[in-house]
Amino acid sequence: MRITRSRFPGQKPKVTFTIDEELAKGPPGEMPIPREHNMILTGLGNQNLVVFSQTPVTVKQESSSGSVDVVASDRIAVEGKVIQRADCQPDKTISYMNLKRKQLEIKNKPQREVIQITKVVPMYKPVNNHVHNAPSSDKNKVEKRLREDKEKVMDILFNAFEKHQYYNVKDLVTLTKQPIIGRIVFAV
Repeated sequence: MRITRSRFPGQKPKVTFTIDEELAKGPPGEMPIPREHNMILTGLGNQNLVVFSQTPVTVKQESSSGSVDVVASDRIAVEGKVIQRADCQPDKTISYMNLKRKQLEIKNKPQREVIQITKVVPMYKPVNNHVHNAPSSDKNKVEKRLREDKEKVMDILFNAFEKHQYYNVKDLVTLTKQPIIGRIVFAV
């Protein structure tokens, strides 16, 4: 912080704030921020502003494990009265203007961009029968079922009922591969 007084009486002093060179560099790849900042001092007029400080008050409390510091409350104290207000402004140099321009460009850059397509995009016509529907179409196919000898069908049925006690008629049709199994089942 540098304060220079004017040679002429009645003029306000010039106050400049200079940032450390390491802090002004910023991250690599980005533009450096300005080092010099002017502080514009103005009077407060009818306002009364006061500066307060707040410090925690600790109290020692006895417990079974020993004494422990506990924050009981905060002590508030008046430090002083504000006489002037200082507004900080960076120097309007070319590097500062370039920095602000770059920030505005990044802020105003659209999230999505329109891209003009130069080559033809393949269009696919809608398909009624998809690949994942193919196994279900195999189930719907009806095979030609040849009528077997009644004794052979009865042997297949008895073997099936030895494995399980109950069967659905549809399951019996698939096991025996007979066109009409109902008559044979009801005969048994």
